[in-house]
Amino acid sequence: MFRSVFSEEMQAHVESARAEFCKTTYLHKKAALRQFDDYLVSTGLTEKELTEEAVNGWIGSLECTARTLCEKVTNVRSFIREMIAFGYRCYLPASPKYPRDYVPKIFSDEELAKITNDADEFLVTGGKIGAPYLRYEYPVILRLLQCCGMRLHEAISIRVGDVDLGAGVITLRETKSKRERLVPLHPKMADILGKYIRFIGVGGSRASFLFPGKDAASPLTNGIVAYPFNQSRKRHYLDREGRSERGRGACIHCLRHTFAFKSFSAAAERGVAVELSAPFLSKYLGHRGLSETEAYLKFSCDQAPEATAIFESHANDVFPEVDLDEE
Repeated sequence: MFRSVFSEEMQAHVESARAEFCKTTYLHKKAALRQFDDYLVSTGLTEKELTEEAVNGWIGSLECTARTLCEKVTNVRSFIREMIAFGYRCYLPASPKYPRDYVPKIFSDEELAKITNDADEFLVTGGKIGAPYLRYEYPVILRLLQCCGMRLHEAISIRVGDVDLGAGVITLRETKSKRERLVPLHPKMADILGKYIRFIGVGGSRASFLFPGKDAASPLTNGIVAYPFNQSRKRHYLDREGRSERGRGACIHCLRHTFAFKSFSAAAERGVAVELSAPFLSKYLGHRGLSETEAYLKFSCDQAPEATAIFESHANDVFPEVDLDEE
């Protein structure tokens, strides 16, 4: 996998990351290290030493968004810190910062209806895309993302044994922070899941994936699920206007942002103060703290002017200014 003079150390580092982090984080760390490894090979490095010139040369070669660059450098920083601890002479670059100016797409009820209707049409018309049951799985996954605010990876990693229809609860185990959490289901969502499980026939083994990919032993991938969503996004012109060339548009992850926004708005309409609702929402979403939740409550004023006014009147007391190390 790795070819530079640090190949053994890099392999050990990613194996440790596999055990410590969720699959998505592990893959990001491995990809960043492979890119760094390729660069070191291209420079002809023969000594186990990382100079400032070598590290900054790699950083300068990256062509990506500020957010992605921050992520790559942060992942390589963790490897370099480990090498320093092992006694190697290595230059540790400064912890990267990027402007947190991303504003997600908050879908309106009308737009959500269009996306959901497209999902149900996908059920009728078929359209097998790398998975034999996708035409049945996608409408259910889409409703889970809308109703429960899960990350896509969390949803497709659910196993049959994680679903308790009697209690109306799903246990999420493959989470971003590797901390299990319980997600309650609305009775209608539980009913949909029950019918789906009986129809698709995955209820025989608790270890089987709820949304199998090519077979019961492997789950769907993010890309396969995102494909029909992106087709719907393009069909209804749901992308955000004015985004940069490499900026993120309206992606399937925006359903999670929309869930967070609608949950906050519903609480505010009931008269529940932000300082009371935000901690509960933070825990429900599986965030490590309120600073993560703050990013989920960023939205443009033109999307929801009334909610913006409510949020701004309380948010400064709930989410103080902090300088976070991205590590």
